[in-house]
Amino acid sequence: MANVAFVGHGKTSTNKVSSGSFNSGSYASSSNNIKERDIPAGFVDERSQEGAPSTRELGESSSSAISRTLPVTGEPLHHTVPLLAARLVRHEDRLDDIVDILDEFPREHIENLADEVENLMIGQLAMEAAFGHVGTRLEETIETIAALGDVLFLRHMVEDSQARDRARDQTVEILMDMVVNLQLRLDDAPGGP
Repeated sequence: MANVAFVGHGKTSTNKVSSGSFNSGSYASSSNNIKERDIPAGFVDERSQEGAPSTRELGESSSSAISRTLPVTGEPLHHTVPLLAARLVRHEDRLDDIVDILDEFPREHIENLADEVENLMIGQLAMEAAFGHVGTRLEETIETIAALGDVLFLRHMVEDSQARDRARDQTVEILMDMVVNLQLRLDDAPGGP
């Protein structure tokens, strides 16, 4: 057995570590992977801060280790369990702080927040439905405006055609009046037909 001191965020905890065991708040790897020793205070491995795990986190290879693997990742269990344990230890103070913060919130307040979030989600769905309806109405309005534009264009063409027809009819009337007047002059003229 060895005493292991962990220091983080102003707290120090001392735990007993035996080779091949894992006590809450302590780190030990699978059987005989890490020799019993005192881990220095402020136990922080700079190389493994959320990146690649250190050799201490992975544990040393052992030929006697059972080669069982996790089905999802395919990683060997004798590497994964110590890695997870080390990460839990490294973040233990953070996890405790989060638990303390959550314990300070009254359950009623959390339920109210959950209800508000649910209402916001329902409101968002209603807004999305309303926007969908507005989008449909906008498309229908655009189609109606396009149809009205076509109707106005055709009406303008008909009015232009009617205006040309009226102008032609007026020209024909004027010409007929001129012909009639000329005919009358010819008839009234001495020696006319």
